[in-house]
Amino acid sequence: MRGLMRSFVLLALPAFFGCSSITVNADYRESTDFSKLKTFSWMLKTPEGDIDLGGINLLARERIQDAIAAELANKGYIEVISGDSDFYVTYFVRTEERLQVQPMQGPFIRPYWGMGYAEVYQYEEGTLIIDLLDGKKQHVIWRGVAKGAADWQESHEEKTKLINEAVQKVLAQFPPKRS
Repeated sequence: MRGLMRSFVLLALPAFFGCSSITVNADYRESTDFSKLKTFSWMLKTPEGDIDLGGINLLARERIQDAIAAELANKGYIEVISGDSDFYVTYFVRTEERLQVQPMQGPFIRPYWGMGYAEVYQYEEGTLIIDLLDGKKQHVIWRGVAKGAADWQESHEEKTKLINEAVQKVLAQFPPKRS
């Protein structure tokens, strides 16, 4: 019976982590008039060299940049390839190994001598930080952060879907709605 329950838990694990569990938050500089922003450019290099975008591969970088550009375009912002723009976009990605302890409960699992059973799952948590910088002063005017379980072993389509979802949820908070 114990083997049957363990098999059920292991089979249910992909469904547990496959669910969207992306959390987002944002912050912004209150003195910024976001209604004046119309155009954006990428800030991926400085005179000192490349900006550290985190330890992700080039394909993931392209997916992130495509998703951000598409979402900003959907909001009516125009990408400027060369020349001045109202704001710059940059981002950073990092991943960390995490552990989740899930107590096992049910009619077939009984604690012995006051001890219960638990399953421990190891997973990778990804963090995407999107910064928008003032076009003239180049200080951060808005920052959005998305966190969630990241499975980089999935298919190309699943990776793209995860990135698109994270970017969409973060940029749903831009421009900020003032109270």
